[in-house]
Amino acid sequence: MSTALRSSYSMQSMESLYSNSSKFSALHRRKAAARQPAIVIASNSDVRHRVMSARMLRLKQMQNQLEAANMVIAELTKDNRLLKSVQKRQDSALSKYVNSNAELPKLLNSHAEEVRTWQTKYRNLQNQNRELIGKLKAKDAHILTITDQNKHLVQLNKDKHLEERERLADRVRYLENRLMEKDNDAKLLARRLQLETKNFKAQLQQEVLKQREMAQKLERAHHEINRLNSVIEVTILLTYEVARLALHCVYKMVLQIYEKRTPSTLLKNSSFLMKTTPKPSSAQQQQQHQHQQQQQIIRFSNGTTHKSPFPVS
Repeated sequence: MSTALRSSYSMQSMESLYSNSSKFSALHRRKAAARQPAIVIASNSDVRHRVMSARMLRLKQMQNQLEAANMVIAELTKDNRLLKSVQKRQDSALSKYVNSNAELPKLLNSHAEEVRTWQTKYRNLQNQNRELIGKLKAKDAHILTITDQNKHLVQLNKDKHLEERERLADRVRYLENRLMEKDNDAKLLARRLQLETKNFKAQLQQEVLKQREMAQKLERAHHEINRLNSVIEVTILLTYEVARLALHCVYKMVLQIYEKRTPSTLLKNSSFLMKTTPKPSSAQQQQQHQHQQQQQIIRFSNGTTHKSPFPVS
């Protein structure tokens, strides 16, 4: 505070000095201009009055500045005295510590130990305070519960039919709880039903698709079986025709071989061969005709008109 006051007073004094110097220079200029008889600005009375008022203001300002400077000087002297006294005390204390070098570390150690003890005491007191606060909170809660119970009992004492009302209230609470449980169970069951229905529908769709696929496979298998049966029948017919043609060729070869022999032997052999060659019965001919028709139907269904290389009788 003292330094701030000093700086402010010094600034004010400098400003006042500069302002006074500027004002004195202005007055000097005015006097020089007044001495010149060239231009006259105003009357002599007005000029004198203004000059006197300006001098009075300057005097007052100078007095104020002097008073402020005296105040600052007095404060500075007080501060100087205080600083000197503090310096003397510090010098005396330092001289004591310098003379007794062993006392300083002892004092520091004792101070540190005192600080530690006070810190431990502070921590212990904090823990005790926390425990007491917890106990107080527990007691307050217990007191609140007791007061609530007391209010409830007082109201029950005022009312009539206390036992019946208590039993009915307990029964109502029990039933409400059961209803809540049942509602929750019903909600859970409804959710399970929804999930199970969804799963069942998905399984049904899968089973239907599987059945359709199996039906298609069965139809394909039946078609394949029919085709294979027709092929087998055709192969049987072809083998029969091949055997018949082979027998016919053998018969011709035998005839050519036995042409050089007697006619009687040829007739005997021919009659023997005619007897040995089996002739198809009427039932076999009907079966052959049916197989041929089936073969033609299969060819038309497959889009082919392939004919067997062997002639059919």
